[in-house]
Amino acid sequence: MTVFHPEVMTHGLATGALYGLAATGTQLILGCTGKVHLGLGHILVAAALCVASGAGETRIPLVGAMAVVPLATALLAYVSHPRALWRRLQGDGGERACFMITFGGALALEAVSQWLWPLPATGCFAAGTPFSVLGISFVWPKALALVVSLCAALGLWCSLRNTRWGKAMRAWDGGSGEIEIVGVDPQGLGRLVTSLGLGLAAVGGALVGATQVISAQDGIGWTIKALCLAMLGGGLAPFRTMAFGWALGLAEAWVSQSLGPQWHTAVAPALLPGVLLWRSRRET
Repeated sequence: MTVFHPEVMTHGLATGALYGLAATGTQLILGCTGKVHLGLGHILVAAALCVASGAGETRIPLVGAMAVVPLATALLAYVSHPRALWRRLQGDGGERACFMITFGGALALEAVSQWLWPLPATGCFAAGTPFSVLGISFVWPKALALVVSLCAALGLWCSLRNTRWGKAMRAWDGGSGEIEIVGVDPQGLGRLVTSLGLGLAAVGGALVGATQVISAQDGIGWTIKALCLAMLGGGLAPFRTMAFGWALGLAEAWVSQSLGPQWHTAVAPALLPGVLLWRSRRET
């Protein structure tokens, strides 16, 4: 039986934190609007490439790029998902329209990313010298990923229970379409949760760009992982979804340690049919 090396386990948790951030952003959009945003993974990858190239080519401080990119992403998401768009998506045929619009946007963003960054990139060299805690070597972006994932889950959990917008999100997730009676605009709420969800994914992307090698073709893989974890989390449950992200990171680390690093990429594709089977049994 393979015994987890503490450093492998810790770095697996840090990778899982990135999956959890992407999944929580997906779950926020899916739970509140009932729509799957197929461009989320591509937006995460674009954010990662911006951070990596900013730290490498333009010599922008890594921490500055990691702070600016998610904020800019959330603002662009808010501008590019206007109320008129959400009015269309919430009408008849909204699911089909959402699929076509987000999938087309994802392909367009991937094409632009390939043009801007034809080669894989990383900003991990700008993270400085690793430090050691209890004999476990860390670079600060990986330690930050663990802290950010915990803070994001806690912040969302508190907001969903203690703010008017959060309660409206929970009501919408619960199937109540009458949120207008409490003074909440459905189009405005859809626009808000989309910007928050994509901004949260961009936070994960900024951390990915600072810790991993990323290429423009990786977007669909991140979308599938995030969607599977969001479905496993079920509803608006940020802690549960984040825990599934950590578990996926640990599973990939265990497979890498046990079978070799070339096999860790097989874990996530194996997750998709399992999720579909679980969902079909749950519905029956």
